[in-house]
Amino acid sequence: MYAYKKKFIFIGIGLVMLIGLGSRLTHKVEVGFKDNKFNAHWYDGNAEVSSYELTQNRYGKLRQGDAVLIYVTEDFSKSKHVKLDRPDQDKKDAIKVLKLNSTKEFRTGIYPYHLMASVFTEVEKAKTVKTSHSVQEWCGHTYSQLNRDKNGYRVRGFSYFQSEGDTDEVLADALLEDEVWTLLRINPNSIPVGRQNIIESGLINRLHHKKPGISECIISKADTLWEARQVARLTLQMDDRKLVIYSEKDFPFTIYGWEESYAEHGGKVLTSKAKLIRQFRLPYWKLNDLTDSGWRDSLALRYR
Repeated sequence: MYAYKKKFIFIGIGLVMLIGLGSRLTHKVEVGFKDNKFNAHWYDGNAEVSSYELTQNRYGKLRQGDAVLIYVTEDFSKSKHVKLDRPDQDKKDAIKVLKLNSTKEFRTGIYPYHLMASVFTEVEKAKTVKTSHSVQEWCGHTYSQLNRDKNGYRVRGFSYFQSEGDTDEVLADALLEDEVWTLLRINPNSIPVGRQNIIESGLINRLHHKKPGISECIISKADTLWEARQVARLTLQMDDRKLVIYSEKDFPFTIYGWEESYAEHGGKVLTSKAKLIRQFRLPYWKLNDLTDSGWRDSLALRYR
């Protein structure tokens, strides 16, 4: 009974904190994107933090873990492809981006996996200027980065595997699998349908030890019933992998979950799944005190 009361009190305090933080940080921002609904939601001084119950295919087994999607708008340098520290002083170099930090955490036997992808998509042009991807586990870590320029995408990769080594190449301009996740939140209609050239996610390339490249993908959209709610379904069908994302049909196009089907090492096809647990709008970068660790409980994250 005492534990239950403590939990109830904590949730109440957390909601009060969330409301207070949100109201304090609301401010007006000059933006170039002419969508008042988008601007009011995404330029309120907060990030959107969403936790997901994750079931992840790795080494032919389904592993339990956590996934978190963190969306936030930022002032970004179009020349250096980094967040601007002083956007007011660098207005000619500044663009507005919607940033996604996507993380996954799970264990395989004794050792853990930590995956992260970052996507930086220019809001006004609905085009991604940079992505980066990292995979950490006890064998070591790998990293890749894509930067858009006039020639397409410069792709650099770094790995501790001899067969992969360090690479630096250029790919022609094409739709990025990673940017689908940000385009869905900016404007789902900006995602083309039908047969498309696509650059697969850097995380998939890192996990499957694949060389980055351009491949064919069939993209389709439909309305469907998923987890007892009417949603928009986006399907990307690639040669050896299928990704399905379920999202809210109307603004702000919340992502409710996804399914990703593929086989590893010649095994049978298994489906990774994620389902939304909790979602908050809050300035997570300020919640770094020891007393703020309770927010992880509020997000119902299972992985420790």
